[in-house]
Amino acid sequence: MSTNINKFQSRLDAISEVEVVLEPNKEYYLLEIKAKDKRLTSGALTYTQYDDVFTKQPSRRGYSFVGVSEDGVIVKAYMHDGSSRDNGGYGGDPYELTMNDGSHKVISGPWSGRPSVHTYNSGIEYIVVIVNGESIGLSKEFVQAIIDHFNLDIRIQYIPYERNPELWWLDDEYEQEIDIYLIK
Repeated sequence: MSTNINKFQSRLDAISEVEVVLEPNKEYYLLEIKAKDKRLTSGALTYTQYDDVFTKQPSRRGYSFVGVSEDGVIVKAYMHDGSSRDNGGYGGDPYELTMNDGSHKVISGPWSGRPSVHTYNSGIEYIVVIVNGESIGLSKEFVQAIIDHFNLDIRIQYIPYERNPELWWLDDEYEQEIDIYLIK
């Protein structure tokens, strides 16, 4: 049960409909949300750079750049090596990030990565949901407030799954990734 419904009331009021949908050919659920206006998804993010604990080779050093809104609701994260070079994602598009210290950093061609990867790297727990047809990261705490506010018959649970060696090289210390899923 979330104790932060009042903290998030303005954003909760922006939600007109919530549906729990079984992801096709998967074993987990997604929240599909219809929002009345931009209150649910708006707000500036400030980013922090975290070491990528999955990088095994020092020559391939990587970082999670995790941005969070001031109220802790919206979460967006990118993988990048932190240099000025293009890392090959998003067609090489540059992204200007406002860092926690107020500085600005431009990363070119970052990769998004799964929430589980960024949670391991940063400790910031979030879940990807669909808002008005677009994917957006919402903090675990806010998703719990949605579940409570709309009396949804689901719960948040950590579920280990098989790692994908084509995408991530895991240190022996991390036997498996854990994602946060919604379970009925």
